[in-house]
Amino acid sequence: LVPYESSELNIVPIKNPLLTEASHLRTNLYLEHLNVCQRNIKSGQKGCWIYEIGNIYYKIDSSIKQKSILAGVISGERRMEKWTTSGKSKPLNYYEARGKLEQVFKSLKIDINDKKINDSDKLLHPGKAANLYLEGKNIGKFGQAHPSILANRDLPSETYIFELYLESIL
Repeated sequence: LVPYESSELNIVPIKNPLLTEASHLRTNLYLEHLNVCQRNIKSGQKGCWIYEIGNIYYKIDSSIKQKSILAGVISGERRMEKWTTSGKSKPLNYYEARGKLEQVFKSLKIDINDKKINDSDKLLHPGKAANLYLEGKNIGKFGQAHPSILANRDLPSETYIFELYLESIL
């Protein structure tokens, strides 16, 4: 599986970067997604749903690995209007957010299974995260963002992250 923590050992530097912030290839997509959601919510939006198909890169020993993934964040309010709930906020809970991902897979006629993540994952909330499996093969992760990530970014507790490994699905 792809390492979540970017250490000096597994990042791939760019020889001639245009910006110091972009001095290495991406090791994940979720950090950018969380930053986008943070900016949107700080600017007054009640929610932010974002996804991206992209590549991530990391080193293992002396070789550079590339992985194509579909990743995204579902954060905050589930709709832009509030007239149906008399102005009250109604964010998605864990099961509703997971159901959105399930809807996509069902429309593609793909049946996936969840297995609760038991190890300590620094990205996802303990107890509210699952590995996703297709025909017994791990195809990604889904779960509520870890409370420490939410606190550092001032995001609502109803923030969910997913990461799907495209090669495994295809």
